[in-house]
Amino acid sequence: MNDPPAAAFKPTAVLTYAALDDHAIACASAALPQAPLQLPVDALGPQIEHLLLAAQGVVPSPSPSPLTRASMSVGSNRLIELADQCVVLRLARDPLPETTWTQLTIRAKRAAEAAGFSSRSAGQLAASLGEMLSNILEHSGAPETGLVAFRGSERLFEFVVADQGMGALASLRGNPQYAVLATARDALPLVLQSGCSSTGDPGRGMGFDDLFRGLANHNGRLRFRSDNAAVTIDGQSPSAIWPKVKQRPSLRGFTASICCTPL
Repeated sequence: MNDPPAAAFKPTAVLTYAALDDHAIACASAALPQAPLQLPVDALGPQIEHLLLAAQGVVPSPSPSPLTRASMSVGSNRLIELADQCVVLRLARDPLPETTWTQLTIRAKRAAEAAGFSSRSAGQLAASLGEMLSNILEHSGAPETGLVAFRGSERLFEFVVADQGMGALASLRGNPQYAVLATARDALPLVLQSGCSSTGDPGRGMGFDDLFRGLANHNGRLRFRSDNAAVTIDGQSPSAIWPKVKQRPSLRGFTASICCTPL
């Protein structure tokens, strides 16, 4: 009896998370190397996740682009502005200067306002980006791998915060309360909950109930990746906002991709 065929990649019109997941699964299951995934790019999140998967050898590298060069460059703690209004920050081994942090917050708020958000909502989005950046510095174990990117366009604000550190499972296991966790699929939803932290301090968790629910309420689509787990939260769905956990090809570290539209 012949072996079943390897998972086939089904092309789509543009690069999406579904297309990227299918491609990564096909690369993992194929006996022969797969061709690079070449699709028109649109959303920022799938582009960054594609680059991270390629950097970790999960999929072939995509064609070079300004975003590729900025995202994969040596960390410099400097904001890099691209032609498509995207701003990228690669963290360095040295502490992030306060001036750069301030510039990042101001630029992100302006980008959200340009996308049509009110000043108050834009400030909340910029603050959320800052909270996730703090998470890299405090919990990743490898802040020098940190990457932040954001972009504001017509009625759309996107940002991605990622690292290639220890990931959700290893981080939570640092807290004896969570030492029995077995998989990233167990750990990733927990790190998105209020009061859940590797430190044991209930005030140090990332706080899904407040931060991420607030983002989802901005018509947000949220995707989180760590190791072989993915959590999605869809604030644009008419059903209740609730995280959905799925198994996906492994991606080291922690990645948060957020896409919001004004109400």
